[in-house]
Amino acid sequence: MWQRVTAHNTRPLGALGHGGPAHVGASAAAGPLSRPAGWAGRGGSTSPPLKKMRFGRENNGRMRILRPEEETGLLAHCGPQLRPLMLTAWHSGFRATELLSMTWADVDFRQRIMTMRAAYTKNDESRSVPMNEVLTATLQAVRMSMSS
Repeated sequence: MWQRVTAHNTRPLGALGHGGPAHVGASAAAGPLSRPAGWAGRGGSTSPPLKKMRFGRENNGRMRILRPEEETGLLAHCGPQLRPLMLTAWHSGFRATELLSMTWADVDFRQRIMTMRAAYTKNDESRSVPMNEVLTATLQAVRMSMSS
């Protein structure tokens, strides 16, 4: 039943069920251990120890920052109406659907903060983002063009 573990009969955990590597969460990583741990029990108990274990939520967000030459190349292909939206997305980190739901009341030019209301976020939590120089100038230009 038990076999000797060698480099030839093991695979990376991320390759289980996949053709290539993948990121595996804590609950998925514990999966192969849960059955043998359940057999062992604790002091004759029939309750599997890992059944009672609670796994925390993992932050599986991705971080990808454009290099300056990538940003310049993409902006060169944007029309005049798309350019401010792209700049706002890059400099705020808000999702496209979040940006499209914003109003000028969500932008505070004096404190230089943009606030996304909870009703429009993915996880129903409001969040505020500071505005840098580029974002402030972009949004002020859009607001000025709308008022003229």
